[in-house]
Amino acid sequence: MFSCTSLQVEVGSSILSVARRSFGTLETTIQCFFAVYFELLRQKQDQRNGTVAASHPPRVLNLLERAVTRHETCAFLWRLYVKLSPDPGPLLVRAAMHCPWSKAIACDTVRCQPNDVNKVLRIINDNGIRLRTPVEEVELLLSV
Repeated sequence: MFSCTSLQVEVGSSILSVARRSFGTLETTIQCFFAVYFELLRQKQDQRNGTVAASHPPRVLNLLERAVTRHETCAFLWRLYVKLSPDPGPLLVRAAMHCPWSKAIACDTVRCQPNDVNKVLRIINDNGIRLRTPVEEVELLLSV
């Protein structure tokens, strides 16, 4: 709670170095999360002021690239990176390599690449991840 409040106060200031210095080291996944949160808050404020038109500036994506490079097995960071990326395809492949146990990443892959459903389902079964929904039902839901 304290970190969220301090980041919201820091976003309003013109000197951004305190928050970036505090969370920019990316030593832990929590620091990664707060660094991304701060940059997204900053972007939102810039959009309100009319100074930035891009949907996700390169700073956020570069920060997430550094975070997933340092914490390769954190499925949450991979999913956040995929969500904010303009081209999630290659990231999903990397995420699946680093987190083969993550059903959430596999489901994201199916959502983003519906043409490769059979390939993804085969990989899921090879990794020992159990599906509660039959393959036929998944294909039917994706066709709708």
